[in-house]
Amino acid sequence: MGKGKSKAKIGIYGGVFDPIHNGHLFLAQNAVYLLQLDYLYLVPCGIPSHKDAPVADASHRMTMAQLGAGRKTLVSDFEINRALDDVVSYSIDTVDYFRDQHGEAELCLLIGADNISEIPTWKNYRGLSDRCRIVATTRPGSDVSTMPLYGKTVYTPYDPSLPIEVLRIPSLNISSTTIRESVKKRLPIDHMVPDSVMSYIEKSGLYK
Repeated sequence: MGKGKSKAKIGIYGGVFDPIHNGHLFLAQNAVYLLQLDYLYLVPCGIPSHKDAPVADASHRMTMAQLGAGRKTLVSDFEINRALDDVVSYSIDTVDYFRDQHGEAELCLLIGADNISEIPTWKNYRGLSDRCRIVATTRPGSDVSTMPLYGKTVYTPYDPSLPIEVLRIPSLNISSTTIRESVKKRLPIDHMVPDSVMSYIEKSGLYK
């Protein structure tokens, strides 16, 4: 008798993506490879729960994410659609949505390592580990070896109350803030975003 079909492995990578840039996309492609994902969803945030409101509106950010999406990478409008009804984006709701959509698939929620200390402020954060793997990716300047978690002085990859895996990915030191400021100052951004995204920013007159 042959072996049963293995569960699909799906990544969820949310962000404001204002705009999406090469750092986001490099992380996404590395996560697909290192976590052996069947595919990964980029999820542009509608109304952020812990960040300032986006500069570009949802349709622009959605389009730029679609233009930048690479191999095995899809773009979901779930959180953006919820924002149309003034619903704030929470990770637990997004994970529940993908659980409903993909049944028995193994879900991997990607977060930045710099967000680990904020997790206790998230809505129903303890329920996340029941629904998905939580994978923290390294970012420029983030030192996970000394990062506190739930009052502990030293961060370890697996915490008894909320298991978090650390995915060490070489980070590109690029930020959406720097890109927006560069556009405003008429400085080149071709080294920070894909050509398709750069052309869209120019054509749409964003960030000026």
